Amino acid sequence: MKILLVSPTTPETFWSFKHVLRFVSKRAAFPPLGLLTVAAMLPADWQVKLVDMNVNPLSDDDLRWADFVLLSAMIVHKASVSEVVNRCRRMGVPVIAGGPLFTTGHAAFPDIDHFVLGEAEELIRWRTQTGAKMGFFTEASANLADDAGLCELMVRAGFKKVFVGFETPSLESLKECRKLQNCSRDLVETVKTLQRAGLEVMGGFIVGFDKGARARSRMYPPRALRNQSGWGLRWKNLGLPRSNRPSYCGPTLPRC
Repeated sequence: MKILLVSPTTPETFWSFKHVLRFVSKRAAFPPLGLLTVAAMLPADWQVKLVDMNVNPLSDDDLRWADFVLLSAMIVHKASVSEVVNRCRRMGVPVIAGGPLFTTGHAAFPDIDHFVLGEAEELIRWRTQTGAKMGFFTEASANLADDAGLCELMVRAGFKKVFVGFETPSLESLKECRKLQNCSRDLVETVKTLQRAGLEVMGGFIVGFDKGARARSRMYPPRALRNQSGWGLRWKNLGLPRSNRPSYCGPTLPRC
């Protein structure tokens, strides 16, 4: 059996670190450790090849060689994944896919033959059984602070940091972007609650709402909130499939 592991192209964003990698003599920021872990779990007599598209192009010869293509992707990789899947379909190579992109978004990829889903649910059991010490990081909304049980489970699972979208101090803009869970809460106290639970908080802020954006851009991040949150980032917002937020900013929504 010939297995081709493909890590899709990461587009040029803040997180790709494209223009700073040369300062540390690297070609890509994130090695595909998930795919490499899967490779180690495959039968020893199978032939395995890895193509990281952030380092080397995926050739037709690679696809012709493979009996199966295994893909792992985050949401930011959607365009690259679509390109790879289309090429595999044209060449008759079956695709198996897993990762955050497919956890809630697999319905958008009808041409993928098999999905690996639900693996995160085993995380606490795995850590308990193996004693693994690695830490994790995720994104969440501010109302995570209302669920003490979930915070406790996250810490037990090994989560050490959480990114929270505070977006803006403007109630008007929060309603405009439908970030209603932030409208009736003390965000400074939210950060303190998460910190008391054992989670380091990174804060995200959006500049460029339709109403009064230029005036409010000078308010980011609010000083009280900045003093509590150890990190502050600004970026384009993106909603997950089946969430109560739009997937992309449309013409009637804020220009994120």
